[in-house]
Amino acid sequence: MKSKVDELKAAYDREECPCLEEYDPHTVASLLKQYLRELPDNLLGKELVSRFEEACGRPSEAEKLQEFQRLLGEVPTGSRLLLAWLITHMDHVIARETDTKMNIQNISIVLNPTVQ
Repeated sequence: MKSKVDELKAAYDREECPCLEEYDPHTVASLLKQYLRELPDNLLGKELVSRFEEACGRPSEAEKLQEFQRLLGEVPTGSRLLLAWLITHMDHVIARETDTKMNIQNISIVLNPTVQ
């Protein structure tokens, strides 16, 4: 599987647009996780991670949402855009849970270490 991930990464490094349908979904997911791990800084920013975790402890959903929105405003623009696309993609994966076997908890387990 690593050789397929490397092959796919090499195609992107050459600025090609490989047909992802020719690859196993696990290969594509592995490349995405590798890309996120290799970012120079984590997606949320080291100082914001703990503040996002603290926001999860807010007593009401409205307070959590308000704090998340405020904190997202502090995320650098490029990271915020990437995060928006990642969330959109994961929403599509979760919507196909019967096929992907990925629900919100599974996605969190897999991506949390990578995003942080």
